[in-house]
Amino acid sequence: MRFMCLPHRHVALALAVASLTVCTAQNMPQDESQLHAAPVVAQADRVGVRHAMPVQSADTADFMLRAVSSTADALSRFAGVTLRDYGGAGGLKTISVRGLGAQHTVVCHDGIVVSDSRSGTIDLSRFPIEDLFSIQLSISDQTELLCPARQLGAATLQFRSLRPDTARHGLQGRLTLHQGSFGLWQPSLRLGHSIGKRHTLGVSAGWLHAVNDYPFHISNGLASHDEHRSHNRVDDWHVEADYAGGGAEWGSVTAKARFSRSQRQLPGPVVLYVSGNDEDIGEREASMQARYDLVRGEWHFMAAGKGTWNGSRYRDRDEGYPGGELKQNYWQRELYATIGIGWSRGLLSLAYAADGVIQSLNSSLATDNHASRSSLLQSISLRLQTRRWELTARALLQLHANHVRGNDVSAPNAGRLTPSLSLRCLVIDGRDFRLRARAYYNNVYRQPTFTENYFYHYGNPHLQPEKAQQLGIGLTAEMAAVDMLTAGLTIDAYSNLVRDKIVSVPMTTWLWLTQNIGRVRTRGLDVTMQMVWKPADRHSIGLHGNYTWQQVRDRTDKTLRSYNQQLAYTPLHSGSVSLSWENPWLSLSASLAGCSPRWSTHTHTETTRLSGYETVNLSAWHAFAFPNRKRLLLRADITNLLGKAYEVVRRYPMPGRSYRISAEFDF
Repeated sequence: MRFMCLPHRHVALALAVASLTVCTAQNMPQDESQLHAAPVVAQADRVGVRHAMPVQSADTADFMLRAVSSTADALSRFAGVTLRDYGGAGGLKTISVRGLGAQHTVVCHDGIVVSDSRSGTIDLSRFPIEDLFSIQLSISDQTELLCPARQLGAATLQFRSLRPDTARHGLQGRLTLHQGSFGLWQPSLRLGHSIGKRHTLGVSAGWLHAVNDYPFHISNGLASHDEHRSHNRVDDWHVEADYAGGGAEWGSVTAKARFSRSQRQLPGPVVLYVSGNDEDIGEREASMQARYDLVRGEWHFMAAGKGTWNGSRYRDRDEGYPGGELKQNYWQRELYATIGIGWSRGLLSLAYAADGVIQSLNSSLATDNHASRSSLLQSISLRLQTRRWELTARALLQLHANHVRGNDVSAPNAGRLTPSLSLRCLVIDGRDFRLRARAYYNNVYRQPTFTENYFYHYGNPHLQPEKAQQLGIGLTAEMAAVDMLTAGLTIDAYSNLVRDKIVSVPMTTWLWLTQNIGRVRTRGLDVTMQMVWKPADRHSIGLHGNYTWQQVRDRTDKTLRSYNQQLAYTPLHSGSVSLSWENPWLSLSASLAGCSPRWSTHTHTETTRLSGYETVNLSAWHAFAFPNRKRLLLRADITNLLGKAYEVVRRYPMPGRSYRISAEFDF
């Protein structure tokens, strides 16, 4: 790919901002939020050293220290995560955890599940990182004993939104503006009001616009040439309103209402001698959710509910269609409710939760069958905990009833009881060093999506659910050798087995058949580490890193060429490392992330091989503090500093070197 340079006016602006920051920092009081950053306990807990299952997390401070500028970028720094990115700001991004597939990852927003019954996957670009307070990934089990039964999956991804500060009274807010390469503009506004010490009201709105016309290089021998990505514009906007309140006598309540709308042009794959694409997709979504918690002595009560409506419109312009255009509209609806109760006394804790879900999907297709599914999930959990030992056992019962309108064949009703078990032991409990060991087992399964069951010339209503087993052991350590140095380390080895994997096989050019013929074996090793050194007052040097070795092999049929081969888009080696320096003048961070070669199909050939890649990101920022708790944060990011040409998904080139300048004003 051709190396790109930043426009001179933007370089000048970045240098001016940096100069102003350095010159005025000496006279500015320190931002109060910096005073509470990086306590020893919080830093150690972020790499999951205290849990009986692997837990990785990052909050607003970590987003800075790890030089990440998007939600997908933050998730790619978690061990065991494989990211699929179709390129550009606002483009489709999904993750697979430990080779189990994106459908096995449960995504939650402020404690309630986000779902898509049509595809089973969630586009993570819909959660802007500037709206998030924290991201947490739990593998195999949940950290809380009392949680909705629907959250008990192979992996659970939790997004927590920013909320108003209850310590401040009156109106407060945050105004943010991002401007970057390839026509990126992203303003957002968040307003909040604290009522007393226990109630907050908030409203936020954001807009993302990106042209995404970045250059890329096509290699084809003597005919190699440079191109620009076209038909790749994105326009997303959303508004939210939320409430949080609580009292010792009547419990706590959180509620959220959200509406979002997006319009995306689909550039399509890059194919030699073929250019241009006229596909686009528009989506609208409205949702309301609420949760209630009450703790009385030994008892904990929980109830929550959510309603979601989603409409999507796909359009493809081509002279081959009647009228020169193909249109497809889809509408999804979901109603969800959960209720639970927990009890704890001494060493023993118990919890029970029951969830009910009703989902439906219909479309404008002539073959529309208006599918619906009703589900009941129940979980019972037990935990025995001493100072050195923690044992957690769960059982999850799932019952699903499927229905389609008319005489179409419905998917069979399904039900299954799945157990999970986790054990943690505090092996060494010293003043400056602690070592814990853990082991965990989880049995999960997932229902086929509506697309896999019913989609025209693709679906199969006779599919069985996918079944997966997770088994792992691990060690976690935390160290505080001196007051100025803390460190954390986790090492996890694991083995997963997926049976009845749902695979689509092409029968003809226009007909695919979806079947339960897959069997996948995963063996892997995840390592995470972090270290914080404070050499002087108001100075902090941080080192964060992760490494994943992940062997995900097809074990379906020995007669097939794909047998015992690494699954498509799954690298054998991947990892990242970041180094940061927080100081009173201009804080800096740098990160390196990459992976080994992969293949775009389960059958490995030289033509389907994707080269490995490494990308380098740089960030610089400074916060100016003003009276009355006002604060201005200026930040500059350079992504893919070396201009590396690479693809995460075959024929979807990623952007080269790019910049982003941000201003964030708190008042």
